[in-house]
Amino acid sequence: MAKHLWAQVHSESLIDPLANLSRWHKPSCLAAITACYDLGVFQVMANGQGQPQSVTDIESKVGTDVDMLGRLLKHIAAMDYIKETDADTYAPTNFSNALTIPTIGDSYPCFVKGLLPACLHFPAYLTQTNYATPTDVRSGAFQSAFKTEKNMFEYLTAHPPLGQQFNHHMEAKLRYATHLRAIDSDHLLTNRAVVPIPLTTRLDAEPTQHSA
Repeated sequence: MAKHLWAQVHSESLIDPLANLSRWHKPSCLAAITACYDLGVFQVMANGQGQPQSVTDIESKVGTDVDMLGRLLKHIAAMDYIKETDADTYAPTNFSNALTIPTIGDSYPCFVKGLLPACLHFPAYLTQTNYATPTDVRSGAFQSAFKTEKNMFEYLTAHPPLGQQFNHHMEAKLRYATHLRAIDSDHLLTNRAVVPIPLTTRLDAEPTQHSA
């Protein structure tokens, strides 16, 4: 863990300040990935055994607006999370295939819907409180963002499937984190069967646990 953090800190110091500034795109990409995860897009792509599929083909399996899906996939491909092999045609990557494992993929909706709003709200919260240090655990930036008196764990538990998704994220950190040498990432993706998820499955139901 220490070596991983050391490498991350020092690699950040090598990035040009303007390049770092351009990372504003990351929240929008997180949102696009989460929307496609909710729709089951990455499972459809994984079921194609690595072959490129058109937006129309993918849309026919997930049932959504084809133009909106095309825009989402275009943004995700621009960040290299999937590959655009031809006009409006996409192939999966190791990253997108990994999202079909619930203990990995569930991290996205959990953080985008259950945690990130509090981070984005934090500057406004500080302005509202005149930059005072919070003294009440029931009245912090998280509570202000979500308009609740619950703490984070209580809130996630009270709004399923966020609680289960958070548990999956923590499990993934222990099971698959390569910087902890828990498991080799190539082994993870090449030595497990891709188990199709029924396309009717959505995140309003309990996530299906797949064996790795």
